[in-house]
Amino acid sequence: AAAAPPAPAPAPAAASASASSSAQAAASAPPAAAAATALASSRQTEIAQMLQDEEVGPRTAGALVQDLSKLSLRELRDACAEHGLPTQGEKLVLVERLTDMAMAG
Repeated sequence: AAAAPPAPAPAPAAASASASSSAQAAASAPPAAAAATALASSRQTEIAQMLQDEEVGPRTAGALVQDLSKLSLRELRDACAEHGLPTQGEKLVLVERLTDMAMAG
C-alpha cells in the first residue's frame, strides 16, 4: 500500500498575522469610488445651497450666474434634474434655466 503524502506544514504565526493585518488595512482603506461619491455628494450640497438663497436680486443673480458658470455641464444637468427642469441644452442655457428657477423662488 502506498503511503499518503505528508500534510503541508502550517504557516508561521508571524507571517499569518502580518498577512491578516495587511488584509485589514486594505479593507479599511476607502475605495476610489467611495471617495468620488462623497465628493459628488458634497458638490451637490454646495450647488443646492447656491440655488436656495432666499433673496436672489439683480446683484446676487449675477453672482449666481458666475458661480453656476464654474460648474461642469454634467453638474448643471444633475442640478436641473434634481429640480425637475429639462436637462438638455448647452451650458449657458442650463445656467439661465437654474438662475431663472432660483429667482422665481
